[in-house]
Amino acid sequence: MKRLTSKLLLASCVSLSLLASPVKEAEDPLKIAVVDVDKLMQASKSAKQLIAELEKQRAKFQEEVSKHEAKLRELEKKLVEEQKKLSPDEFNKKREEFERQVAQVQEKVGKRREQLEQAFSESREEIQKAILKFVVEASDKNKYTLVIPRSVVIFRADHHEITDNILKQLDEKLPKVNFKVPS
Repeated sequence: MKRLTSKLLLASCVSLSLLASPVKEAEDPLKIAVVDVDKLMQASKSAKQLIAELEKQRAKFQEEVSKHEAKLRELEKKLVEEQKKLSPDEFNKKREEFERQVAQVQEKVGKRREQLEQAFSESREEIQKAILKFVVEASDKNKYTLVIPRSVVIFRADHHEITDNILKQLDEKLPKVNFKVPS
């Protein structure tokens, strides 16, 4: 999202600098379009599907974490009960083993969380690339000389807005993205 917004912002800055320079009469008139990237990233079919899949994966992940936590609580309870029966050396060995298991679970949970975040980022990037592609196609087709994101526009006439056209294309050509989370 940041990359796409940055690219569009850069394009608008370059175009604005062109506006500040003297315009020759022979040059084409400026033709501007505005696109609401945030709306596209929330309202498109692919974005909605991605969010639904993310929520499903988060629930699954939380279920895994809960199972690990329950197992660790049981081991800790058992360790506390055994403390009275064991010598200090035996107890320390069992405590160290328990701490190793806790560290392993924390590492596993951390890796899984990173995988989930990475898969989500890759899928969002796929949507963003499609948006950029459709914006470029619309620019070529309609001879826009400047396309800027809605987030940096204070005022605009409705005829400059191309978001709904981009949304329609996005929904038709990319109705869903592949959310690839390793098992």
